[in-house]
Amino acid sequence: MKNKKKNKPENLYTVMEIAKKYDCCSATIYAAIHRGRIKTNIIDNQIFISVDDCKRYFDTLFSRKEAKFNGSPLYASNEISPKDARAILNITTNRFYHLLRKGTIPSYRKNVAYIIKKSDLKSYMQSTPSRKN
Repeated sequence: MKNKKKNKPENLYTVMEIAKKYDCCSATIYAAIHRGRIKTNIIDNQIFISVDDCKRYFDTLFSRKEAKFNGSPLYASNEISPKDARAILNITTNRFYHLLRKGTIPSYRKNVAYIIKKSDLKSYMQSTPSRKN
Protein backbone atom coordinates (compact mmCIF):
# COMPACT_ATOMS: atom_id res chain seq x y z
CA MET A 1 0.00 0.00 0.00
CA LYS A 2 3.02 2.30 0.16
CA ASN A 3 2.83 3.04 -3.54
CA LYS A 4 -0.83 3.96 -3.41
CA LYS A 5 -1.15 7.51 -4.77
CA LYS A 6 -3.84 9.73 -3.39
CA ASN A 7 -5.40 12.53 -5.34
CA LYS A 8 -3.35 15.62 -4.74
CA PRO A 9 -5.24 18.91 -4.32
CA GLU A 10 -4.90 21.39 -7.15
CA ASN A 11 -2.34 24.20 -6.76
CA LEU A 12 -0.78 22.47 -3.74
CA TYR A 13 2.58 20.73 -3.79
CA THR A 14 4.55 18.51 -1.44
CA VAL A 15 7.69 19.72 0.31
CA MET A 16 9.84 17.64 -2.04
CA GLU A 17 8.14 19.07 -5.13
CA ILE A 18 8.65 22.63 -3.86
CA ALA A 19 12.28 21.89 -2.99
CA LYS A 20 12.87 20.58 -6.49
CA LYS A 21 11.07 23.53 -8.10
CA TYR A 22 13.14 26.10 -6.17
CA ASP A 23 16.37 24.09 -6.33
CA CYS A 24 16.89 23.83 -2.58
CA CYS A 25 16.86 21.03 -0.07
CA SER A 26 13.73 19.98 1.77
CA ALA A 27 15.31 21.05 5.09
CA THR A 28 15.15 24.66 3.88
CA ILE A 29 11.43 24.33 3.28
CA TYR A 30 10.83 22.59 6.61
CA ALA A 31 12.80 25.32 8.43
CA ALA A 32 10.69 28.02 6.79
CA ILE A 33 7.53 26.14 7.77
CA HIS A 34 8.77 25.79 11.35
CA ARG A 35 9.49 29.55 11.54
CA GLY A 36 6.02 30.28 10.18
CA ARG A 37 7.30 31.85 6.96
CA ILE A 38 5.47 29.36 4.71
CA LYS A 39 1.84 28.37 5.32
CA THR A 40 0.93 24.72 5.00
CA ASN A 41 -2.13 22.59 4.45
CA ILE A 42 -2.14 19.15 6.02
CA ILE A 43 -4.25 16.62 4.16
CA ASP A 44 -4.20 12.93 5.13
CA ASN A 45 -1.13 13.53 7.34
CA GLN A 46 0.84 14.96 4.43
CA ILE A 47 2.09 18.54 4.17
CA PHE A 48 1.04 20.53 1.12
CA ILE A 49 2.15 24.04 0.20
CA SER A 50 0.79 26.48 -2.34
CA VAL A 51 3.22 27.78 -4.94
CA ASP A 52 2.09 31.33 -4.16
CA ASP A 53 3.20 31.02 -0.53
CA CYS A 54 6.58 29.64 -1.59
CA LYS A 55 7.03 32.31 -4.24
CA ARG A 56 6.30 35.00 -1.65
CA TYR A 57 8.82 33.40 0.73
CA PHE A 58 11.61 33.05 -1.84
CA ASP A 59 10.99 36.54 -3.26
CA THR A 60 11.51 38.08 0.18
CA LEU A 61 14.08 35.60 1.49
CA PHE A 62 17.07 37.91 1.10
CA SER A 63 15.13 41.13 1.22
CA ARG A 64 14.94 43.27 4.32
CA LYS A 65 12.22 45.58 2.98
CA GLU A 66 9.62 44.17 5.36
CA ALA A 67 12.04 43.15 8.11
CA LYS A 68 11.39 44.25 11.66
CA PHE A 69 13.75 45.21 14.49
CA ASN A 70 12.25 45.04 18.00
CA GLY A 71 8.76 45.11 16.48
CA SER A 72 9.18 48.20 14.29
CA PRO A 73 10.24 48.36 10.62
CA LEU A 74 13.97 47.96 10.04
CA TYR A 75 14.15 50.99 7.74
CA ALA A 76 12.46 54.25 8.68
CA SER A 77 11.18 56.59 5.96
CA ASN A 78 14.43 58.60 6.06
CA GLU A 79 16.63 55.49 5.76
CA ILE A 80 17.65 53.28 2.88
CA SER A 81 18.96 49.74 2.49
CA PRO A 82 22.48 49.03 1.20
CA LYS A 83 20.99 47.30 -1.84
CA ASP A 84 18.98 50.39 -2.80
CA ALA A 85 21.86 52.76 -2.02
CA ARG A 86 24.25 50.71 -4.13
CA ALA A 87 21.78 50.77 -7.02
CA ILE A 88 21.51 54.57 -6.77
CA LEU A 89 25.30 54.95 -6.76
CA ASN A 90 25.71 52.34 -9.52
CA ILE A 91 28.85 50.81 -8.00
CA THR A 92 29.87 47.23 -7.33
CA THR A 93 28.92 45.46 -4.12
CA ASN A 94 32.56 45.14 -3.02
CA ARG A 95 33.23 48.82 -3.60
CA PHE A 96 30.06 49.83 -1.79
CA TYR A 97 30.79 47.78 1.35
CA HIS A 98 34.39 49.01 1.29
CA LEU A 99 33.06 52.59 1.45
CA LEU A 100 30.70 51.63 4.29
CA ARG A 101 33.38 49.93 6.39
CA LYS A 102 35.82 52.77 5.77
CA GLY A 103 33.19 55.29 6.89
CA THR A 104 33.16 57.21 3.63
CA ILE A 105 29.43 56.59 3.45
CA PRO A 106 28.11 57.05 6.99
CA SER A 107 25.98 54.19 8.26
CA TYR A 108 25.05 52.32 11.40
CA ARG A 109 23.90 48.80 12.10
CA LYS A 110 20.82 47.17 13.51
CA ASN A 111 21.89 43.62 14.27
CA VAL A 112 23.46 42.50 10.98
CA ALA A 113 21.82 45.07 8.70
CA TYR A 114 23.55 48.27 7.59
CA ILE A 115 21.28 51.33 7.75
CA ILE A 116 22.06 54.39 5.63
CA LYS A 117 20.30 57.70 6.11
CA LYS A 118 19.08 59.21 2.86
CA SER A 119 20.60 62.57 3.81
CA ASP A 120 24.03 60.94 4.31
CA LEU A 121 23.80 59.27 0.92
CA LYS A 122 22.81 62.57 -0.68
CA SER A 123 25.78 64.31 1.01
CA TYR A 124 28.13 61.60 -0.25
CA MET A 125 26.79 61.95 -3.79
CA GLN A 126 27.23 65.74 -3.72
CA SER A 127 30.79 65.50 -2.38
CA THR A 128 31.88 62.89 -4.92
CA PRO A 129 32.42 63.83 -8.55
CA SER A 130 30.20 61.77 -10.80
CA ARG A 131 31.83 59.26 -13.07
CA LYS A 132 31.04 59.21 -16.77
CA ASN A 133 30.42 55.83 -18.34
